[in-house]
Order: sequence, then C-alpha cells, then structure tokens
Amino acid sequence: MIDNKFLTVATNSVPAANAVLNRKGLKLLMVAGAVEADLAACVDAEAVLAVQKMNIDHCFLGACAVSSKLGLGGFNPADTLFKRVLLSRSQKVTALVTLDKLETRAPHVIGPLEFVHELVVPHDTPSHLLTTLGKAGTTVLAADEPPQPVATGV
Repeated sequence: MIDNKFLTVATNSVPAANAVLNRKGLKLLMVAGAVEADLAACVDAEAVLAVQKMNIDHCFLGACAVSSKLGLGGFNPADTLFKRVLLSRSQKVTALVTLDKLETRAPHVIGPLEFVHELVVPHDTPSHLLTTLGKAGTTVLAADEPPQPVATGV
C-alpha cells in the first residue's frame, strides 16, 4: 500500500473527489470550475487554467476512443482540450480504457499514444489488439480478471 501521507489527489471529477474524501490520509485538490453534468466533471476554462499551473507526477486518464494510428480521442470538445492540457503537464500518463473503445476514433484529438506511458485494457482484450496497440509506442497492461462472486447458500 502506498504511504498516503504525501499523496495528493487532484481531480476535476465529482465522483472521484467523493471517493477520495472517503479515504483517510489522502489530500484532495479539486480542479474546479463549472460542472458539466453529463461528465460530472469540470472541464471549462477555469479548470484548464488550474491544470496549466500544475506539475503532475502521475496522471490517470480516461479516453472515449483509442486508436493505434490516431491516438486518444474524445467526443466533448471541452473535455478533450482539458485532457490535452493534462498530457502536457504530466510526467507519467496511464490511460484506462474499456474494450468497446479500443481501435475506435472520435472527432477530437487528445494526443498520440506515444504520450501515454501505460495503457490499461480489460483482461479479455483480444491478443491481436494487444499486439497492435503495443506497436504504437506505449506499454499495454491487461487488467486482472475480476474476482468471481462467492456463492452463498441459505
């Protein structure tokens, strides 16, 4: 377990901020602005300006689309710009993506896969996608298989 006494979590996500508040020992920095309801996050100019002033050690980033040729993409222009700034301010970037978003495209560019140090994909990602994405300039990590529910009898 990471020693939390020096860990500060900065987030623009309302649900993520709520989760951090429920963990003892973590410091929370809310990247604020107007909350965009469909994202449950702040991605306006105020949030972008706040991120531009940060030195981020490790950024965990979600993407709406990941393509080995086109990189990371998004559908919301403000969210895409916010994530582009995150990429530019982060020492290390780990992108988290679901299977339905792999080898897809979106209208707005976040950045090339070379800017992503680690791409975390689901445990059941087909091997041909793992190979293709690995050749695109990032380390691809498959998540562990989720634990099976324990059957309980009455």
